[in-house]
Amino acid sequence: MNIGLLSTFVYFNHEGLLNIMTNNKNDIDTQISQRLREINKRLKPLIEREEKARELFSKIPPAKLFVGVLGVNVKFDIFTIIDEFIAIRKISNPPGIIHICRASNLSKSNYLSVSRYSHLIKAEITLGCSSLNEDKMNYKSLLDCAWHFAVLLKLKGCDSIFCPFAASSSWDIISSISDNSVIFYELDTPSRQIITPSVIKNIKLEDLNWIKSNWFSAYELRDKNISNRFGLALKYMYIWNHTQDPRIAILNLWVGLEALFGVRSDRKVKEALAQRISDWVLSVSKDKVKHLYERRCDAVHGRQINEEDFIKYIKETEKLLRLSLLKCIEEKRRTIDDWK
Repeated sequence: MNIGLLSTFVYFNHEGLLNIMTNNKNDIDTQISQRLREINKRLKPLIEREEKARELFSKIPPAKLFVGVLGVNVKFDIFTIIDEFIAIRKISNPPGIIHICRASNLSKSNYLSVSRYSHLIKAEITLGCSSLNEDKMNYKSLLDCAWHFAVLLKLKGCDSIFCPFAASSSWDIISSISDNSVIFYELDTPSRQIITPSVIKNIKLEDLNWIKSNWFSAYELRDKNISNRFGLALKYMYIWNHTQDPRIAILNLWVGLEALFGVRSDRKVKEALAQRISDWVLSVSKDKVKHLYERRCDAVHGRQINEEDFIKYIKETEKLLRLSLLKCIEEKRRTIDDWK
């Protein structure tokens, strides 16, 4: 009878007498050594992750928030968008569930939800600087900057980008924190994306340079005090594939397109939209836009659809919206005036 590290066991014999049997000392030593080896083997990955986290401390920028990024590959160490304020860096030591539970402020964080995704984090967006006054810091504004970064990455082709959580410490060093001091913030709602590339795309340095050059242009265009059109279209560009339903996916894309090109006075809506979109995106014909609008109508009116063909229409519609938004940003102008 083997009961682990205990060297004795108690039993009653048929006469009801209590007996204590002690294992041979050599057997005990063997059992203890074997059990310790098993424990060490199981603890080794956790200990190695903690040690690596401590080694990475010196490489972490002095930021206030760290947004975890999934669905991308990162080959560089760090790229700065705005000096001492916002950057993106590669994550080489993402924490698992044990480290998340040990680091998390349990009263302020949904640590079990965080641990579902934490080991998959490939990069982090760093926000704020050490000199930023804690009392005056607006976390909502910082997170809006992170979203702005993520949606621009999506515009440049990172279709599967997903940012489920932010943390008060870098994701690279959370494994070394054991005082329950880390606060996690929920961002993107967990979802299954309608179209996921078979190969996760690399973030290209040329795309990051484009984002750096066009950062403020895109920010000005989405200023809701001036116009809601661009901001709404950009929002749906980000969330269009956060669904399992192809009908919802194509409707999300058309919300963006109609925000950019719709006019209240239009009577022949399909004709008017097709004309404006094809005039703006010169690589797409008016007839092609009409065809895609009809597929939008199929989705919204509950008509029968072939899902395999419909995925193709979704991709073509996504390209329309993406090219429209890229032109707005690069030319620093809106498609049409805002609603009156």
